[in-house]
Amino acid sequence: MKHKIHDVGVAGQIGKYSDAIETASRHRWLHTSGTPGLSKDRQLPKDVTGQAELAWAHIMQMLKNAGMTVEDIVKVTQYLTRTDDIPAYVR
Repeated sequence: MKHKIHDVGVAGQIGKYSDAIETASRHRWLHTSGTPGLSKDRQLPKDVTGQAELAWAHIMQMLKNAGMTVEDIVKVTQYLTRTDDIPAYVR
């Protein structure tokens, strides 16, 4: 297996990339990029809590599609555009 795509139908709405791509080496790697808190019908929740919950639901689905769980996550980088959103995001 060179790579396997695990789309959940969100990334393609905002760009020309896949939600997640699994690559094979000595170990399995699942790379994701720009996972937005956007619904499959292009709806954006009104608050950061709803957006974060939706983004994490997408991540969990990508993991499931790849036969992985949250325990397989090695690194997460998160970006918020408003510092006022941090308390709601981390709870």
